Amino acid sequence: MKMKSSMKMKMPVSIFRLLENGDMAVDFIFAGPNGCLKKDMHYKMLAPGYYTRSTSAQSEIRIVKVDYTSDAIEYSRRVSESGEISIMVKMLSRNQDIHPSCYEAFKMVAAAVGLTDANKVIMEKDVECIPENM
Repeated sequence: MKMKSSMKMKMPVSIFRLLENGDMAVDFIFAGPNGCLKKDMHYKMLAPGYYTRSTSAQSEIRIVKVDYTSDAIEYSRRVSESGEISIMVKMLSRNQDIHPSCYEAFKMVAAAVGLTDANKVIMEKDVECIPENM
């Protein structure tokens, strides 16, 4: 799916939590048509750093790089029911100042999976839908 230039998606807040059994829970908080929405997702650990949300392995998420204090890079791959493959690389940060080494790693991962600058989308910060405001 290509994003239309008129689409103004805002960056969701993502809260990652590792569970005792090694699985990962992720809370997404984002703007909806009638206010802020929250979506809880559960990812089963396949191996350290590798997770899936599907029992048929149609989706996977990998935490490619993480420094556990400020930055992480996430790779995700999803195969739709029609067989269409969607690949996404995300650079996640606890603040707006991205460390240059994280940005360089992001560019390397994106290039390695065939994504170019033309595929890059930078979403606006969502200042309305943050956990303190919900």
